[in-house]
Amino acid sequence: MTWGGVSVVSKPEALPLALADLKARLRVDHDDEDLEIEGFLRAAVGMIDGPEGIGVAIMRQTWRLTLDILPAQVILPGAPIAGLVALRVLDAGGAWQEVPLEDCRLVTGIDPVRLMPAPGAAWPRPVAQPGAVQIDYTLGAETADHADPSLVTAVALIAGQFYNHRETVVAGQVVELPLGARHIMEGRRRGLVG
Repeated sequence: MTWGGVSVVSKPEALPLALADLKARLRVDHDDEDLEIEGFLRAAVGMIDGPEGIGVAIMRQTWRLTLDILPAQVILPGAPIAGLVALRVLDAGGAWQEVPLEDCRLVTGIDPVRLMPAPGAAWPRPVAQPGAVQIDYTLGAETADHADPSLVTAVALIAGQFYNHRETVVAGQVVELPLGARHIMEGRRRGLVG
């Protein structure tokens, strides 16, 4: 699946792995490199998380899907989708109309998740111009305890690779991802976002 028009409205406030937990996995028992290790942790999360990663949300965040039209059924990119925040439609007068959430049905029992009008509801018709529809929705785990453990492991593996090969990371050379992390990422990839 290839997606376009996806952006992050609000980024996660928390990391899926605490610095202390990552240090324990790396067997680092000093604080001298905490800033560097946290940087590697954030870089590892960035390789996986969000539309710029593999199309998943590890921790709670809000994405926006921008469309030119509003079909009867919209496939929402990303996973795991937690809920709908807003559906806005640009009208002929140039004003954004917020569709009441009770007029929307988020179908979560299937993959990918779909958004459609609730039974008996009708959505307004957007003006015919690019970007006339905005759909905001939340994805990801609310707490690190509920984050996908496989993705957390991939984050730790990548951060560990950066830490163990930091000379090449600092020099700008390409560091190959650990095989285990690549396997996890490919198994969880939601498509190409662009």
